[in-house]
Amino acid sequence: MIKPWLDKLNHLKSYLNNSQRIFLMPGAAQGYGTESQLIQKGNDIFTYAQTDPLIIGVFPFDWYSDNYDCAGVGEFCGNGIPAMNYSIPVIGLKSARDLSNLRAHYVQVGQPIMAGNPKP
Repeated sequence: MIKPWLDKLNHLKSYLNNSQRIFLMPGAAQGYGTESQLIQKGNDIFTYAQTDPLIIGVFPFDWYSDNYDCAGVGEFCGNGIPAMNYSIPVIGLKSARDLSNLRAHYVQVGQPIMAGNPKP
């Protein structure tokens, strides 16, 4: 259901000047819904974004989960989680990076954009 955020988006537009654009960040963590709900919300927002020339980007809000058990698996995480290491357990709620179906969905949506063809 896009009506609640679409109303807010339209309200925001009334404050924009001619040079300003909008970057949308759909919630992408378990606190915002189940993985399937997050995929659907992301789809709704991406589909809408393709119709609105004021939208210049979509990026999932909360790519990394809040807390990882690096010590529990003997991994040194230093300044962050190793980008492609998905074996480190999450402590608490998961975000897009650690929800495999949601991550795969955003990768799938992003591939044509990265290739220069944003229309699916």
